Formats: sequence, structure tokens, C-alpha cells
Amino acid sequence: MFKNPTLTDRGTKAHDGWHESDLPRRLNKRMVLCLGNLPQAAVIERFFQERGWIIRLAVNGDEARQLARDTDNCVVVLAEEAPEHESGWLTCWKLLNKKSKTRVVIIGDQESDLGIRQAAFVGATAYVNASESARGICRALHDADHCDD
Repeated sequence: MFKNPTLTDRGTKAHDGWHESDLPRRLNKRMVLCLGNLPQAAVIERFFQERGWIIRLAVNGDEARQLARDTDNCVVVLAEEAPEHESGWLTCWKLLNKKSKTRVVIIGDQESDLGIRQAAFVGATAYVNASESARGICRALHDADHCDD
């Protein structure tokens, strides 16, 4: 007799119809986001999640440093300005003093040259203008040989 299929009879499917075993396996990369009131925060988070990154959100610089210390081989993305908290520059400097191999990207509204000079001064991997959003971050990480797109 005919039996109706159940959810347990078929494997899970990805959103585009491919079976999960057909999808390429990627190493999950880890990212700590501390973007404060940045309008693009949700877009940046979703962009990297869709590309297989494990995202951990931090509310302030202290929490971002703690998450980075607890997470091996991660990228930290910080907003340049954080109202009522320490700036992304100070958070970057403190983080890199404790964990020097961490990749740190700072997002801000300054002119590129000034932001790049300040990023180099505090030891950040890159400075990305806020108007570039997630693509700019990924491009900066590509330049540092750390991102798959």
C-alpha cells in the first residue's frame, strides 16, 4: 500500500533545493561584531552569516575583547564610534595588546586616508568606510587573505 512521505523519510534541503550533502563543506570562520548604533549592522551580520561565518555579537568594547579572547582564530569588526563606551580604536589597541594575532577591522565615517593611518597606528588589519558596508569588509579581509566569498 502507498505510504505518504514524512519529514523523517527525506533529508533536509538547503534553501535552493540542493541536499545538504551536495553542498560544499566549509570551515566555519568566526567573527565578533561590535557595531553599536551603526545602521548597517544587521546587513553586515546577515552578509557574513550567509557565507558560513559564525557571528558573535558584542554590546561594547569590553564584551568584544572578552568574546575575542574566548574565540580562537576570529575576526573582530568594531565601529569607530561607540556612544557611551570606549571607541573602536581603543578597543582595538587593548585587544591587540592581549591577543596580537587577531584580525581587527574598524568601520567609520572618516576619509579613507586618515582612517587607514589611524588603523595602522593601533594595529588594525583594515579600516573600512561605513558607506562600503559588508562588501568593503570582505574586500579588506580578502586583502589580508582571510575571507572566502
